Amino acid sequence: SPFLKDVTRLKLEDNTLLGTLPTEVGYLTALTSHFVVANNLLSGALPTELGDIGSDSAFTGAFWLFSNHFVGTLPSQLGRLTAMTRQLLINDAEVAGTIPSEIGRLAAMTEQLKLQSNLLSGTIPSELGLLTKLTRQLLLNDNSLETRVVDGVSLGLRDAVPTELGRLTELTTRLFLQ
Repeated sequence: SPFLKDVTRLKLEDNTLLGTLPTEVGYLTALTSHFVVANNLLSGALPTELGDIGSDSAFTGAFWLFSNHFVGTLPSQLGRLTAMTRQLLINDAEVAGTIPSEIGRLAAMTEQLKLQSNLLSGTIPSELGLLTKLTRQLLLNDNSLETRVVDGVSLGLRDAVPTELGRLTELTTRLFLQ
């Protein structure tokens, strides 16, 4: 879709959109400020082409996919959004699987990483410690992230949190992991 190559901002929140997020989102290579497709009824897998958004323009804005009904995993290609300086919000979206370590490549992000209230499992990637510019929120709570179990008793996330998260010294508002 050639016309998508000229779009610099996409805001489609609160529209009760149905269906899947099309792979054609990868044609949004000129996007600079917003990719907002939150609070809809979208389902299906998140396309790997999400990593191509803003690839011709240094996408620096907000990336919102929260409050949808996706299935499958977070694509590791999201780690290609390295110029993004604001927010990655994919909370309450029903995504599953592990948190891709490639999310740690979003080191320019200064505001929020919200992945809470999904079906995420596995360990918290130590690469999230590279997000040292985050100032507002890192929310991973309400998932099924790996916890430490001793003698059959869960100790919660104690000792399961990577020490690298200690690098997030600019984070002044919220860090919710459990």
